Amino acid sequence: MSEPDVLLIDASKPSRYALRLQLLALGAQVRQAQSLEEALPQLAQRPADLIVTASALPGMNALELLELMAARDGEPPTPVLIHCPDGHWPLAATALRHGALAVLGTDELTRKLPGLLRDAGAMGERRATTPAEADAVAPPIALKPAPAATTQAPTTLAAPLASLSNCWLVAIPAAVLGLLLGLWMG
Repeated sequence: MSEPDVLLIDASKPSRYALRLQLLALGAQVRQAQSLEEALPQLAQRPADLIVTASALPGMNALELLELMAARDGEPPTPVLIHCPDGHWPLAATALRHGALAVLGTDELTRKLPGLLRDAGAMGERRATTPAEADAVAPPIALKPAPAATTQAPTTLAAPLASLSNCWLVAIPAAVLGLLLGLWMG
């Protein structure tokens, strides 16, 4: 199996450096970008086998990256792994619904990265072969985890808001509602 080609997107130099060293130690080829604007030309030039990105980036966030990756016509989606140092990101469930491979904290990323790279490398080899050759090489690999079943029905207001990928569309109405409630109470 060839080395998986990983595109690492993170605005934090120390975080990017630590992840790059970890990926290199696991045998990956690593390309780096500090923003999505910097990463998009690299992806247009040569698709990656795996994208490891921070959740918050300058200009655009990881959800917007997922939208851009889904909008690419005729190409299989590149698995996107979102790294959140503490493992908690308010938009993690939305990111998973929009196709993120996983949203992982630093400790969990360290544990799962070898297996994820192995799967990404195998998927990259499948993309490099023709469809007929790919079927002969290996069975399909499912990198995307199955969505978790929920037992609680969403409320009327929460269901549409949960599916929004742009946090501003949530933040602005919430701010307006807060102002109106403050005026009403005052």
